[in-house]
Amino acid sequence: MESQPKTTIEYNGETYPFYRTNRGMFNFENSGYSIEDITKGKQSAMLAQIYHQLKDCAKRADMEFKASFAQFIDNSEPDVFEVFSRLKQEADKLKKAKGNPAEN
Repeated sequence: MESQPKTTIEYNGETYPFYRTNRGMFNFENSGYSIEDITKGKQSAMLAQIYHQLKDCAKRADMEFKASFAQFIDNSEPDVFEVFSRLKQEADKLKKAKGNPAEN
């Protein structure tokens, strides 16, 4: 996991680690959403993916995260969607550090 893009996310006064996990994606898809929903720009799907990834990342970091999906929606700041662009920036940095000729 050290070579995958990671960032942090602020939620309800706490800073949590954030990255993509298989468990988070599994829970996201089993909640009734899909990547296709995200590519169509559905904010509910984007929030669901963030929520399920965040919940798994918090668990892996031994951090308490008890918010329900409804609470997460109600308490998230509007900039919560920026987590995706931060992950992309981190992915780009990793590719450059590895000297990926396709990205240079």
